[in-house]
Amino acid sequence: KLVARRDWAEAVKIGDSALYVDVHGAEIHTLYGEALFEKGDVDKAKFEAESALLCEPLKANVASRANVVL
Repeated sequence: KLVARRDWAEAVKIGDSALYVDVHGAEIHTLYGEALFEKGDVDKAKFEAESALLCEPLKANVASRANVVL
């Protein structure tokens, strides 16, 4: 919801914690990566997008968003 509202600061703030809840969730990695990118942390954003692409199962729409971050 934070990413949808474009609340990048708050999304980055809680993004790392969200990964502990669902470390294998491609969508979490992708959303966190988007927020990091928007806040200017390109290296971490790339890492999260690459992590998302390694998760299984990987939905096409999530893979597409992760590739946009890359």
